[in-house]
Order: sequence, then structure tokens, then C-alpha cells
Amino acid sequence: MWQTISLMSRSTLSGGNGHRKRAPWDGSRLADLRYASWLLFAVPLATLVLMNACCLANEAATPTVSKLAWLKVAVVDFNELGGYTGRCLGLRCAEATQRLLETAGRWTMVPREDAVAAQRQAGVRPPFEASQLQRLADALRAELIVSGVIARVNLDHRRGSVALRVRVEVTEGRSGELVMAANGEGVAQADRANPRPTDDLVEEALQIACTGAVRSLLATPPLEGRILARTGTDEYRTDLGKKSGLAKGQRVLIVRQEGQENSIVAVGLVRDVRDDHSVILDLSRSEAPRLRDAVVAP
Repeated sequence: MWQTISLMSRSTLSGGNGHRKRAPWDGSRLADLRYASWLLFAVPLATLVLMNACCLANEAATPTVSKLAWLKVAVVDFNELGGYTGRCLGLRCAEATQRLLETAGRWTMVPREDAVAAQRQAGVRPPFEASQLQRLADALRAELIVSGVIARVNLDHRRGSVALRVRVEVTEGRSGELVMAANGEGVAQADRANPRPTDDLVEEALQIACTGAVRSLLATPPLEGRILARTGTDEYRTDLGKKSGLAKGQRVLIVRQEGQENSIVAVGLVRDVRDDHSVILDLSRSEAPRLRDAVVAP
């Protein structure tokens, strides 16, 4: 390349008698000029294409962020109704649920130590009333509170087995309304040739039950639509329907979006579902929903 450009820049050549004469414009000289011109155009273009390819590769390698990452969610201690006298079963269930939700990555999770500190400062413990969950949500600045109950713990000492049932509940922090709930069951069996402590079996069954409950809770992908019209007293039409995955009886959040800020203004119940739209009933609200407010199934 540098040799070609050097030949082009030389306007005269030495003659045999020591005098310099102008080089003839033959076909090879013209080809050199065309080649150099092509290089001046092609090199910057190739560089631009390469830079764009690198940018696209970097974007593809960047992990995606959940659309619901703005939802801050806190997990509080679970209530114990199973009758098991082992230590801190409700605390262990809450910690297992926290880890599972953090791994799922759908919401932004409040650190567990902050939730425990808020419970201690408020002087509350499970079972929680709706007003207590509202106070905890306000203290933690969380939109949703995850609580639950260990509903059953069956110990079969003869067979060396443990069966456990967990219910996980998600409550909207401002209204205290239940938004989502799911159950999970876990069974752990001891090996007669290698006996295990009862608490180890309970822990194994607990992990299985919590995993099943969280998996069921998040089985439906998150949805987001809009309020299209008001259809009656506290009733609204949304563009989410059966084709979107919305189901009758499902509860949704009505969210006001102002710039980069999102705030939950109401909790709605899906009363009627058609293929491409549905009607939701306003169950509880802090502000009246407006047209174009977002309808979110978390």
C-alpha cells in the first residue's frame, strides 16, 4: 500500500541523460490511482463495520434486566403451624425463600437482615396482620412483602420420613392486599442403613417445599398492559387477555408511571377475560386509576 502511494506521488522520473522527465500516464498508473482511491474508502468503512460488530457483541453479552426490577420485595419470617418443635423453622423457611427469589432475579430483593431488623424494631412477629405487613413495607420502602406459613409437618419415626407443606404469600405493601400465593410440598426419607437426625430430614423437606412453592409462584411470566377505558364503578378494561396469559381471578397491580418513577396506585381482580382484553375490578386503591395507567401481573 505504501509503495503504491509513493509511486503515485512521484510526478517525474529520471531520464538516462540525467534530466528528469514527466512519467507517462499509462494503464498501470491509472490502475494504481483507482486502487488507492478504493483503499481510502474501504478502510474507514471496514473499521466502522468492525466497531459496530464489537458493540453488538458486547450488548449480547450483557445480561438482561427484569422489567419488574423496580419492584422492591422483602421476605419476613414465616408462621409455624406444623407443630414441629425444632429451632427457628419459620426463620429458615424465610431464608430459603429469599435465596430462591434472589436467584430467580424477577424482583429487587431487600436484604434479609434489613427485614429481620425491621420486624424487631416494630416489635412484631408471625402471624402478621395486614396492618403489620403495611408497616413493615413502609419501613423497608418495599412495594411487596413475602410472608407465609409452614402449614404441616408430619414426622413418621417408624418409616424415618418427613412430609412438609409450605404456603408462600405476596402482599402489596401499601394496601395490605394479597396479590399472589402458592403452595409447595416436600418429603424426605431416611436410609435405614444410615440413619439421619430428624432436623436434617426436616431441613431437606423444607428446601424441597420452598423450591416448589416459589417455582409455582413464578410459573406465570410477568405481564404488563394498559387501562383502556372505565367500564363501570371501580371497573376498568385492559388490553391484556387470554392470549397474553391473563386468567380470571388473577390479581394485578395498577401502576402509575411518571418518567422513571413507578408507583402502585391500586390492586385489581381480573373479573372477566376475553382473548384480547379483560375487565378488572378495583379492590383497593390509594389513588383512582387513570386511563393509560399500567396493569402489571408481577
